[in-house]
Amino acid sequence: MSLSYKIVDIDANPIIVTEIFHNGIKQTDEEFTAGTDSNSIHESLLTTFGIEKIDVIPKSISVLITTTTSYSKSFKLATYESVGHFIFSGSNKVGIPKKIKATVFIEKISSPANIRIRDITNSNTIAEKTNITNTLEEIIDLGNISNIPTGEAIFEIQTNTTGGKFVYISSLLFEF
Repeated sequence: MSLSYKIVDIDANPIIVTEIFHNGIKQTDEEFTAGTDSNSIHESLLTTFGIEKIDVIPKSISVLITTTTSYSKSFKLATYESVGHFIFSGSNKVGIPKKIKATVFIEKISSPANIRIRDITNSNTIAEKTNITNTLEEIIDLGNISNIPTGEAIFEIQTNTTGGKFVYISSLLFEF
């Protein structure tokens, strides 16, 4: 079974949805006030339309890090440095990510590199991957996720390396 819908206004509280489908059959064209987060939207739609079970399709948010070379390049520093910023809307609007991945590689293997996501609004580390050694671009899982803010925050992508080589990052993917 599947349930799909179109969000009309993500900033509304509660969130408004329309074009609701269940197993490919349109349930309504009408706007429907559905809840304040993805869980309450699903529960509200289940109750309203008498649907017993749904399979939730995971959502994701992609963050592209663009420069003139298509990669953000850090500056060979042993301390963490910023390579980009983005706005995270808060778990109360988009949910809590289950995975964070990055496309990343280092210039040469002389010593490993590290990457982390910091919530600079609340001074917390969100995820961190250490000992990156690949010299070709790969998708890297940043591991355990913690300290996700409920409200809007500025997230900073940071890298470091002790080997005097560049770290390249082109994108992040948040999976929910």
